[in-house]
Amino acid sequence: MLMVSGISVAQNNALVLNGNGTSKGYIVLNGGTSGTPVYLVVNQSDANGIVRKGTNAGWIISEGEFNYVKWNIRTQASGNDTVPFGMSTTTYLPLTFTVTSAGTESAAPGNILFSTYPTGSDNIPFATRDGSNAIAANALCHNGDPNELFVADRWWIIDAKNYSAKPASSLTFTYRSSETFAPNTITETNLQAQRYLNTSLDCSGWNGFISGAQSGGPTRVSGVIVPAGDLYRAWLLVDNTQPLPVELIYFNARCDGPKVDIDWTTASELNNDYFTVQRSLDAIHFEDVITVPGAGNSNQVVNYHVTDINPFNNVAYYRLRQTDYSGTSTYSYVVNVENCLHGESNEDIIIFLQPGKETMSVLLRGYKGPTTVSLYDMLGKMLVAKTEDEPSTIDFDVKTLSFGVYFVVVMNGDNIAVKKTYISR
Repeated sequence: MLMVSGISVAQNNALVLNGNGTSKGYIVLNGGTSGTPVYLVVNQSDANGIVRKGTNAGWIISEGEFNYVKWNIRTQASGNDTVPFGMSTTTYLPLTFTVTSAGTESAAPGNILFSTYPTGSDNIPFATRDGSNAIAANALCHNGDPNELFVADRWWIIDAKNYSAKPASSLTFTYRSSETFAPNTITETNLQAQRYLNTSLDCSGWNGFISGAQSGGPTRVSGVIVPAGDLYRAWLLVDNTQPLPVELIYFNARCDGPKVDIDWTTASELNNDYFTVQRSLDAIHFEDVITVPGAGNSNQVVNYHVTDINPFNNVAYYRLRQTDYSGTSTYSYVVNVENCLHGESNEDIIIFLQPGKETMSVLLRGYKGPTTVSLYDMLGKMLVAKTEDEPSTIDFDVKTLSFGVYFVVVMNGDNIAVKKTYISR
């Protein structure tokens, strides 16, 4: 539903919110849902698309994820596009999207969907990552522990549509002081912006902090520089001493002759001091192999590579320990490698399971035709099996399985391969 008072529309399709010192013009958007959103469309591609005019002008009252301001900025190359949001008729909470580089439209018109809404101290209701699929309830965590009390009680939606390359921008967020009050344990001067990857569903899906800090008042975070590739939909303000975790895109170890090559990739890093590659014979007791400096703070994809030149003369398990500048460490999932010293130089089966996660993924290379992948326990009992034609990845739901050793059996025609893996919690 759209309610309008005290506004006008200019001949250039601009929306004008009037004020005369005693009365204000407001637009109220409500009732939007994922299936049936509400849109206020601004069909003006420059910063004058929405104007507050006069003394003590009003604002747009949205306060729901699916009550959108849809601004057709198209290929605008520069300009401060301020969406004049407000909470009820009492608090002005503008969101500014400053275009620093034009986007490339894939269809007309290229537009940005804007909305914002307050929450309780648990940040519920969670935003959706793509307009329909909700971010998982365990997504607000730090080193595996609940982190919602270090997150301001408000979500922002900034969703670029109809672009093959999104516009680059700088953002300014405004919030109410009460959205940081107890039971939150936030230091307001530490607040910075984080955004959630559209491809993720859980606690691993946050990209690191983007530049920006409190500026222009105690309830304003500005200077959030967003490259085109970092413009994701759902945003929060987080105490930078308790960041929401960043995503490890890839981690793998494989034989290269008698040596083991270890590779990993990060999507972003925050206060990352160093990585430690660890190995084990039983996937329980690990020892350090090599330490690699981290990128510190990075919003770019970073690739890493090291070699274990003296691997175990047996099946081995590898993992990463990441340590930040405060000395806090987190661990990657565990991968296993066959005995490279016995000529197992071709890893065509890779198994990984991130600790605490519910899915085991089996990556297969070079398998042609119908292939059956089965999971067995230590007693030889088959727990689950899946058959696919020329599969590349098979996923198993393992949330009900106890920690311990399991066996993955791959059958392809007359060929059978068995790999041992370990589930940890």
